[in-house]
Amino acid sequence: MSIVGEAKDEAADATPCDANPTLLSLSTDDDAASDRFEYWRRLVRHRFNWDLFAPAALGREDYRARLLVCDTGNIAFLRSEAGAARARPCSRERGELRLMLLLSGQARIQGVDRAVEEQVRTGDLFLFDTQATGIADWTAHVHLSLRMPIACRALLQGSPVRRIEQPELARMLTAQLQLLDTLAERLDAGELSTLVDSTAKFAADALRATMRINLLPSSRQSMSQRRFNGALRHIEANLHRAGLDVVEIARAAGCSRTELYRLFAARGLTVSGHLRELRLVRCHEALRCGSTDANIGQIAFLHGFGDLHAFTRLFKRRFGITPGQARPPR
Repeated sequence: MSIVGEAKDEAADATPCDANPTLLSLSTDDDAASDRFEYWRRLVRHRFNWDLFAPAALGREDYRARLLVCDTGNIAFLRSEAGAARARPCSRERGELRLMLLLSGQARIQGVDRAVEEQVRTGDLFLFDTQATGIADWTAHVHLSLRMPIACRALLQGSPVRRIEQPELARMLTAQLQLLDTLAERLDAGELSTLVDSTAKFAADALRATMRINLLPSSRQSMSQRRFNGALRHIEANLHRAGLDVVEIARAAGCSRTELYRLFAARGLTVSGHLRELRLVRCHEALRCGSTDANIGQIAFLHGFGDLHAFTRLFKRRFGITPGQARPPR
């Protein structure tokens, strides 16, 4: 554990909370391979109230995780990269409410009584109530999250997860989280904590104002949501197939192509754009986290890109670098 920034007294006095803010950078990089998972398990249990269990298929020596957290005492922002694991809260009394943006990976999250189960996937923005969570099964993932005022818990109505599906609100809050991520290592702890606190207040006010309207969706909205979720599930399961098209996705979702276009448009998305974005993000993660000897053409093919030149052009337009530049240095 290394403290990469400390707030000055006068900066701490400027924040809404009394605790001295801290900026921490944590990772498993300096631990022996055989100790990584247990080290991370102890850290997460103590600091974040989660108990981790490694999947049987995962050798614990392969586990890697990295975390950047700015904690003001009342509010916290973090960027987390972690391997696959099953997680459950250690204590419900210490439960938190978080606004979370999943940059990669996915999770199956069950409620306390196991009667409610939610799936979250790459690109989802959602409120996550750890107090209402029984078990969360995560794949390897990267996420940004902001600890929110507990008063916003009423917006979830007892569910562990509620997606932010209003397009304007989602875009606005996503931009705020991405801004915090961009500035996290450029500001000192005092400056960043002030920004984190003001962002949390802004997000809480925006969520209350927007999501209080129509908290209980109509049956028509519910059917639309089910079809949209069905389309996302089919895309996720078939992302590797270059031949995946709108007709097939619409059929899997139980609707017409026209309705499928409407479902995505209502959320500020297009079918082809969402499919392309998922594929590019997965390729970027595979290149960034994989071997430096990874074959770029094969990675592109395995993620549904049949044309290497087109893939390279799209990748550079999306990330500002070539696929080769995305790989770690030798």
